[in-house]
Amino acid sequence: MRQLILFVAIVALIACMAFEGSAQKLSVVKSNSVSQNQDDSIKYLLNKEWQYSFESSTYLSQKVYQEIITSSKKRQKNKILKNESDFKEYLKEMFLGTKLLFEEDSITSFLPDQKVKQSWRYFPETHEIVFNTSDSVESNHSKIISLNEQEFSFLGKDSVKITMVPAIQKLDSTHFAKIKDLAVFYGNPSSDIVIVNTQGGPVNELFEDEFISVIRNAELQNQLYVNVHQAQTQNPVEFVNQEFTFEQAKSFDKVSVANLYKVISYFKSQGKQVYVLGISFGAFMTQELIAQYGTDVADAYYIMVGRLDINPEMWNAFSEGKNGMFLHKANNEFKIKLKKQKDILDRNMSKLAAGLGHNRYTSKLKACKNLSKVTYVFGTTDEQVGSLNEKEVQFLKERKAKVISVDKGTHNSAINEGIKLLKDINNEPNNSNSSWLRSRSNPEFMQL
Repeated sequence: MRQLILFVAIVALIACMAFEGSAQKLSVVKSNSVSQNQDDSIKYLLNKEWQYSFESSTYLSQKVYQEIITSSKKRQKNKILKNESDFKEYLKEMFLGTKLLFEEDSITSFLPDQKVKQSWRYFPETHEIVFNTSDSVESNHSKIISLNEQEFSFLGKDSVKITMVPAIQKLDSTHFAKIKDLAVFYGNPSSDIVIVNTQGGPVNELFEDEFISVIRNAELQNQLYVNVHQAQTQNPVEFVNQEFTFEQAKSFDKVSVANLYKVISYFKSQGKQVYVLGISFGAFMTQELIAQYGTDVADAYYIMVGRLDINPEMWNAFSEGKNGMFLHKANNEFKIKLKKQKDILDRNMSKLAAGLGHNRYTSKLKACKNLSKVTYVFGTTDEQVGSLNEKEVQFLKERKAKVISVDKGTHNSAINEGIKLLKDINNEPNNSNSSWLRSRSNPEFMQL
């Protein structure tokens, strides 16, 4: 199913770049290859990666979704409609994560697991671009509306304005020598605002594109973004070949929390404002960080879809290498469904999850009388970790944490709501730079 989505999305991506007007042969209007035309009107476009804006990503994802529905057979269509919100979110993330590199005679589109190359031409007399051109084939023209260092917009198909912005760039880790092996860095290295992510999962690879999609989904701009390694992402092969005990898993989790603390402390020592983002397994990482080091380690914490005291039946099963989920019924009732796992990697990841999930954070965080720096988001029908119970909610509220309950929210939809709150970072006091690890609930998708 993902292959179908990706194929249609690529076709739509190319189609959306063409202006829906009368087609012209390239010989009708004089065109210049960019190498022959270095005027100021086009110079900002070249040799630079661009990404779709949030608004354009939303528009394109909706358009592609309709294309998929129209082209799908009945069985496929019903499957998509059953999981409509997850498919739409995947498509939006795909467009948010797509990068376009404009070179002299070609455009390379970098999509998840795909790379598409097109030719293109620029028409200086009309300030238009033709995509996917050849000397013998008629092509539609796209009128450039705006082109500068911060924006490239043009009229796409159906005369809809498509806007692109400079891609968030991965930084050379040597700029951060003391922690260069502990994280991956993006964005503006001189920013006074640092967003530190401890990813969900657990999984044994660092999800970079997903983190950038979260950042872009939140419409954050011009900050420094840091994705911190966990023990299993530093040494991924180790977790594939050997099954570890629960006690060993706990030790690995300690390494991961220590990594997180070192990275945050590094930036705080430089006088930076540090915001910690912990989603799903990252929520448990963040809770453990606060339990060990207190709330003054960072300036704010955005904790999403975690639990303070997850059900013992769940963490006990995970400690044995099993997996499970919450099946929600009416009247806030639920049952837990458990399953065994054959793969060594999967069993190890479950044990890592239990390595933090076994903690009773209503006890472990009891000494923290003020959690006002914490924003905690949860879904009332979360199938991955379950909903916060009354005791957990009361514990957080008594300590002045901001608690946001997403009514009927699944793991994924609660994350979507939580990500919107990150926009507040742009409005924080002393933010001189004001202007995408999400987790998926559907087994069709990779879980974070």
